[in-house]
Amino acid sequence: MSTIKQTETDQIIELKQRGKKQGEVIRLRAIKFTLDSGEEELVLTNIEEKLGIDDFKVLYFKRWGIETKYDELKNKVYIQKFTGDTALSIKQDFYATMFLANIAALVKQEADEIISKEQNGKELKYEYAANQRLLKGKLKDNFIQLMLEKSARKRNKLYKKY
Repeated sequence: MSTIKQTETDQIIELKQRGKKQGEVIRLRAIKFTLDSGEEELVLTNIEEKLGIDDFKVLYFKRWGIETKYDELKNKVYIQKFTGDTALSIKQDFYATMFLANIAALVKQEADEIISKEQNGKELKYEYAANQRLLKGKLKDNFIQLMLEKSARKRNKLYKKY
């Protein structure tokens, strides 16, 4: 395995694979840049050198939201755990999980806006946000009741309660 020289901000490295494909070489581009916080970030990519470091930095941050969503779906919502092994049950689990994850994201966005308005003008060390685990737990426990309520007034009251 190659080492990445700390002095270089943009270089090609080669990694030799182990296991079944032992000896096969993978060429990757190692790019090092400084974040706005002053912290250095090192990323490996297969994107060619035609994209400059500053362009790559912009692209990297546009991708970050997608990466955090993958992390949420895999490690918090457990999208890969299915209740059955038929194609139909897997599709149902997948779509139900995605639906609830999207509903939770919308509810979190609304809750964060409310929290932001409440905290506006206060000098706080940290920015407050809705607790995702608590929110998902409440949504999971109460979502069906909320959706089945026929009265819009009662539904709205239940929504605000949770």
